Amino acid sequence: MGNSEPGKYLNYVIGSPLPGVRTHHGLFMPAPPDTPPAEFMAMVRANTEAPFVGITTDGELVPDVYPLESSGVDNSAVVAAAQTFLDALTHQDHRMYVQQPVEHWQRRSWFNGSPLWMPEGILIEDLPADQRDLALEIARQALGDETFELIRDVMRATEAAGEVWGFYQDTLREYAVWLTIWGAPNNDGVPWGFQFSALHLVINALYVKDQLVLEPFFLGAELKIVDRGPYEGLQLFEAEENAALALGATLTDEQRAKAVTYPSMKIADLPPERAGFIDGRQVVASGQDNAVVPYEGITVADMTDEQRGLFSDLLQIYLQRFPEGGHRDQRRSQIMRYFDDETYISWIGNPAEMPFYYRIQSPAIVIEFDHHPGLGFAQPPEAIPEHVHTLLRMPNGGDYGFALLNQLDS
Repeated sequence: MGNSEPGKYLNYVIGSPLPGVRTHHGLFMPAPPDTPPAEFMAMVRANTEAPFVGITTDGELVPDVYPLESSGVDNSAVVAAAQTFLDALTHQDHRMYVQQPVEHWQRRSWFNGSPLWMPEGILIEDLPADQRDLALEIARQALGDETFELIRDVMRATEAAGEVWGFYQDTLREYAVWLTIWGAPNNDGVPWGFQFSALHLVINALYVKDQLVLEPFFLGAELKIVDRGPYEGLQLFEAEENAALALGATLTDEQRAKAVTYPSMKIADLPPERAGFIDGRQVVASGQDNAVVPYEGITVADMTDEQRGLFSDLLQIYLQRFPEGGHRDQRRSQIMRYFDDETYISWIGNPAEMPFYYRIQSPAIVIEFDHHPGLGFAQPPEAIPEHVHTLLRMPNGGDYGFALLNQLDS
């Protein structure tokens, strides 16, 4: 139990689930009308029905951000892992559902929670243990050991949340993860990919020739620190917090005036679009593929040499989610083209004190970090340090690999 009393998590009293929302086998069942989940679902559906443009600052795409060029990476290991998994499936329904065309509309229908619709693909918890391990091996081979362990810790934190709260335990489970293979795994340059989707875990991977796109890429945890149970001692997203705190502590008053969009994280102090129950302060989460998001904050050019170093440290933490080698180097190169004058960082809240939100934005990347309200805690739905959402996106048409796919067709 750690230092927590029954019915408490850290300093918070455990509350109750969303009224009227039931869960079943990895899904949130249809929510009542006029509730946040039902309204959110309508927005996600409208997003997938709209033609994809991409996230922009003004509705106009910045051209040539993501050139179609070789990464120099041999992707045969992940191709083999995906094919081995497919070959191992023995259940006819699993084989029918897990593999879908790259053009499928649900490639854009991800949600950083338990799905509110029946997704394509299969729930890996339904698989025998050996097949489930083969499914996860796809992620290991694609992302590398370091990011794979981060993903596994996110999954473990979900299981811990169900144990700590004592509700939604048919959904808050370690292996309540949906997997879909898009297209046919191949090393011939034909586009293919995969999607892992679960509470606080969304990976949208696509291979185009030998290039890899991972965005939208969402990781989070409601129990950032697990204080009891089999995963007691698990702690997530410290690096993302501490690097931002180190940079925030160096801001001058003049820099703060530009960098802090809103000084308070309180719902009453924020406009409704920055205080939603599901996405909190994030503006490019699920259902926001075509969001128009003007730059906010200060640029790297506005920083001292010390601050530039601290900002680079923060950016590197997120770049480490990409597999080491050519894929990471390629993603870094895309970002660094715009590093000085077109890379911004902004905060909501106190940059030197949690809870806070920050966003890094340039023509080549959007990173959002949000301390989120606590679903399972008996308190007003205000941001708490224990609940974290992180999100990486490729603005200007890069998400889901569309910028690369369009070059194949040109």
